[in-house]
Amino acid sequence: MKNKIVKILILLILLVSCSSPQELDTDETEVKFTYQVKENIIFTEGELIDFSDILVGNYDSYEIGSINETIGQHVLTVTLLKDGETKTIGVPYTIKDKTPTSNYYLKSLEFEGYELDPTFTKENDVYTVTIPRNLVSFTVNAETDDPFASITSGTGVVQNPGYDFEHHITITAEDKTEFYYLVFVRIDESESIMNGDIETWNGYDINYPNSQLATIRSDHLTLVNKQYRLQESYVPSDLVYVDEEYQVYGGAHLTRPAYDAYIEMRNAASGEGLNLKVSTCYRDYDFQRTLYTNYLSQDTQEVVDTYSARPGHSEHQLGTSCDFASGVLNIDDFTGTPEDYWMRDNAADFGFILRFPEDKTDITGYTYESWHYRYIGINDAQEMKRLGVTLEEYLDQ
Repeated sequence: MKNKIVKILILLILLVSCSSPQELDTDETEVKFTYQVKENIIFTEGELIDFSDILVGNYDSYEIGSINETIGQHVLTVTLLKDGETKTIGVPYTIKDKTPTSNYYLKSLEFEGYELDPTFTKENDVYTVTIPRNLVSFTVNAETDDPFASITSGTGVVQNPGYDFEHHITITAEDKTEFYYLVFVRIDESESIMNGDIETWNGYDINYPNSQLATIRSDHLTLVNKQYRLQESYVPSDLVYVDEEYQVYGGAHLTRPAYDAYIEMRNAASGEGLNLKVSTCYRDYDFQRTLYTNYLSQDTQEVVDTYSARPGHSEHQLGTSCDFASGVLNIDDFTGTPEDYWMRDNAADFGFILRFPEDKTDITGYTYESWHYRYIGINDAQEMKRLGVTLEEYLDQ
């Protein structure tokens, strides 16, 4: 009996100790990694494999694992490091065979109708060509010596016009054999191709005749304004559709980094009882032309130019700008809403800047727009907010 009582007491002690509350470590904060991996990483067999520019993000540094240099598709292990924390990701890449399986070779290479004249031979598969800075697409033509195979032409898009880049050309014959050429493309800053005559509408010039082509940057700081324009053919390569429930009118798109930042910002605002919707975000050249000419039918051009961008001069075409709305209200009703005040205080923490501040119209060229925000990345946005400057001033430092 005595032993039975002792066992019951021990059991009660264990139950009490197991059910006692444990203190949570509230000092731990999770390090958030954000990054973007370069797409279509392709190397040719025997080529120097360089992973120095495979991704960008908010990490401090990164380390790569062992590299598989055999022909085929592989995944590189990359470890991101930030604030003493690590995150491991996989980066896909491809090693292609450089050995030709048929007697064919490049005959000519054209970039947006600008014909180049490199010397193509059967023995050479690496070329260096120079193109004008503002070309954004190319056409590849090839010819074969094999009577039983024909070559199909290929086209593509320059992802970052204005920067030197490499392009892998794949020639595919009817017999399914393939051969790969590597072209190093250099940008000639002294040469450019003009868009032609100034476009007019009802007697109005709807392009700024003395503007320059914008240089597309990889750090989200591309400057597009009345002095710098985008080509009519420019379309961001990574546009994603904004969920219908977050839109006022529908049809809104953003680039992937801007979209991810918006969703994170929207969730934070929703946690405080706010409804942060978007009106229009990405607009192509034709959309902006229609919008601008519609305004010209209502106001003089001098007035329109204070509140609407001419086609090619709207940073909406970059896919990183949005007009925000409070719930279902129009953008004109955004000023003074709780969402407006919240954005002024918090948008920079998610990488967004108020693009046309009230006291900077002489610099931006546009009247105050409380609803127009542009994604440029957290670090730059926070620094711009601290300095109290516009994007023009920030880039001019």
